[in-house]
Amino acid sequence: VIIAIALMLFGLYSLPFSVYQILTWWAGNSFGVMIFSPVIFMLFAKDKSLWKARQRMMTLPLIVMLSLTVSIYYGVNDWERERNQFQFHEIARGYIQKLNSSFMSYVDAVASLERFYSSRGDSNISRKNFQTFVKYMLENKEGINGLSWNPIVLAHQREEFENHVRAEGFNQFHIKELNENGEQTNAMKRSFYVPVKYIEPLQGNEKALGYDVSSNQARKAALEKAKRNGVAQATARITLVQEQESQAGFLLFYPVYSKESHSISDREENIIGYAVGVFRVGDITNAILDKKITEKVIVNIYDVTNGISTPLYGERISNSYYQAIYKFDEVISIGERDWQIEFFPTNSYLADNIAWQSWFWFASGLFLTSLSVAFLLSISARSHYLNKEVSIRTAEINKNKQEIENNNELLAKKNQQLELSNIDLDQYAFVASHDLKSPLLAIEQLAQWIKEDNYSRLPQASISHIDTLQQRIVRMKQLLSDLLLYSRVSRDNFEEKTVNLEGLIYNTLDLISIPPQFAVEIINCNHMITLKVVPLELAIRNLLTNSVKHHDKASGHIIIKYIFENNEHLLSITDDGPGIAPDLQSVAIKMFNTLQSRDEKEGSGVGLSIVNKALSRLNGKMEIVSNGINGTCIRLTWPCLK
Repeated sequence: VIIAIALMLFGLYSLPFSVYQILTWWAGNSFGVMIFSPVIFMLFAKDKSLWKARQRMMTLPLIVMLSLTVSIYYGVNDWERERNQFQFHEIARGYIQKLNSSFMSYVDAVASLERFYSSRGDSNISRKNFQTFVKYMLENKEGINGLSWNPIVLAHQREEFENHVRAEGFNQFHIKELNENGEQTNAMKRSFYVPVKYIEPLQGNEKALGYDVSSNQARKAALEKAKRNGVAQATARITLVQEQESQAGFLLFYPVYSKESHSISDREENIIGYAVGVFRVGDITNAILDKKITEKVIVNIYDVTNGISTPLYGERISNSYYQAIYKFDEVISIGERDWQIEFFPTNSYLADNIAWQSWFWFASGLFLTSLSVAFLLSISARSHYLNKEVSIRTAEINKNKQEIENNNELLAKKNQQLELSNIDLDQYAFVASHDLKSPLLAIEQLAQWIKEDNYSRLPQASISHIDTLQQRIVRMKQLLSDLLLYSRVSRDNFEEKTVNLEGLIYNTLDLISIPPQFAVEIINCNHMITLKVVPLELAIRNLLTNSVKHHDKASGHIIIKYIFENNEHLLSITDDGPGIAPDLQSVAIKMFNTLQSRDEKEGSGVGLSIVNKALSRLNGKMEIVSNGINGTCIRLTWPCLK
């Protein structure tokens, strides 16, 4: 906890992520103690007989449950990470498309200016007309720092060109360049110049007016490349002459020819100047990335032309492991230069997309494992000490019969304690079956989510495994329900009522929905009888369900018949199913025993045990009559109360 809080205070973890880490460590430590403490005792405890027996009972279940918990945790965690990566990449991909479209729209703006000059075939366009043409583009594109017209001025034309611009009201105008100290000065004599004649907006760009862009070797190389290829050419990262901040800028040169030119020699001969776009990368990018997206992502832009990476936008930061695995980047082409755009998630985005489902499975799995360990410890301890007690008592009986007679009273008390223990066990079965339902429902929901979210991506074998898992969950739910019912039959004090037996049977049939292929015949049941209704209703419902479930044909015939004789009620339920062999009838009424594999006939093996328990609450008995070939008759008898 202290480490997580410290990391949060130093800004390495956000609050939600710190809470996530604290909960994870707490769950791991708490459940780890509950799970691994018994392991330590099994290895080093002094009572070797007890803990050696527990080794055999607990080792395999503990390994299986821990392996299952860890496997599913990593599976769910990987799935959640892949889902979050996909969502983040979709966000990044959408904004890269927006940025690319935005940059291309700025290229198109310069292309429009080029077409404006090319349509005239010369550079004699007035400053007023230039201002009018670019006004709309400047008003609707925030990232344009300036649009300019840069004619080619030969050395012998320089003086005339400067006088012409001064005559337009720019008295101090002259062609300029930057000296070694970065200061503007008169351009040195060269064979030609590419000065800024017109630039809009003029306000803020006054320093650029008259600047010869060919005076810089990098820009001159871009000019030459644009002239030869006849396409727009962007410069590498530059600091603009008029730049007041530290933003990366670039120029986009679009060559203008006096007439249509198809070869390099034609282009060099017919070039009259360049339509130029002056851009700040940050202004263009920020116009697309609103505050909402910048809270989720970190954006970096690099010029990676010729394999050299030059930062254009963003800050160079040391990304964490989680940010690195979410990274998404793409290369776009701007004016014949390659720009790489990188997207990383912010800590805030990571905190909002924490993998809670995998954590929930981790905690639930450890909790279920801890509960199982506690259950096995309890059962093994009770079994060990009961066996030990029985051994001691048996040795004492064999040693001295007189002592047995003297201890009859003590044995009677022990029997009473044993009866109370059985009651406690019934109560324990009720509590255990009831409390196990919640984590089982959570496991069922998780299995369904995994199947739904990954159905198209998982192999068929994995889908089959999930189906098998869901089948086992359904079986476990049925087993817990039957255990709960079995425990309830033992505990509840049922009220005596006078009911119509035939009506009770019909109500039960409505509840269990016997398939229409099965005919149910009710004989001599229209009688009013007084009894504890719930146990009899449970017995009838389980017997009818068994008759349908374990039938060997798609259709069948069930007969329910009532007889009153010798002051006893006799209710028989007979079906024409496969029957129960005589040597298996005693096995069939024991708990958790089924005569067929559960993969062939789904069942908990508790049905006849519930019937037998229910009849004991009526002070009656259950009898199985069958030769194992021609169907089964279950006879229920109980004494008459009135």
